[in-house]
Amino acid sequence: MKTLGFFFAIIVLLVGGGLVGFVAYHGWFVAIAVIEGAKTLEPKIYVPLVVTVFSAAIGLIAALYTQSSIRKREIEEAHRNRKIEIYYGFLKLVQKMLLAQKEGFEDQAVDEKELLLMLSDFRVDITLWASPKVLNSFQNFLSVSAGRSSSKELLSQIDPLYKAMRRDIGLSNTGLENHYFAKSMLIDPSEFDQL
Repeated sequence: MKTLGFFFAIIVLLVGGGLVGFVAYHGWFVAIAVIEGAKTLEPKIYVPLVVTVFSAAIGLIAALYTQSSIRKREIEEAHRNRKIEIYYGFLKLVQKMLLAQKEGFEDQAVDEKELLLMLSDFRVDITLWASPKVLNSFQNFLSVSAGRSSSKELLSQIDPLYKAMRRDIGLSNTGLENHYFAKSMLIDPSEFDQL
């Protein structure tokens, strides 16, 4: 199968190279003919002609760029809504887990099987929708939470994950202090430095 793919790639490269060579070869002759023809024209004819062609080319390039930018923005907006939905589900799961640790909220506890299922679903979703920064931050979070890590280490991994999620949906993290999200999970944010 690899040999067939390699053979196909060589054929595509040869055909593509041949087409580029053909266009370049004939384009050279067309360019020479246009230059020779322009030499025979009077300035009052070729100056407006050049300006018109140049203006049309600039207009076409600007229109194509604008269309491309609009299309890209529409795709990003459609992805943004799906990402918000995925990230919100994870944030609610973390919130539920933290609440379950508080006195009086024991009924909010998530059993281990349900937790693994939710994390597995989240992992599948982010594999398709998240940026590399979110994927790496989530992997670091899982690595730390799987080991015998301290509360401070675990909370420290939440911060880059949440910031990566925010950045991925187009929000700015400028102005947020270091470990903002880790500290916000504590009743007294100053406790973070004492963990």
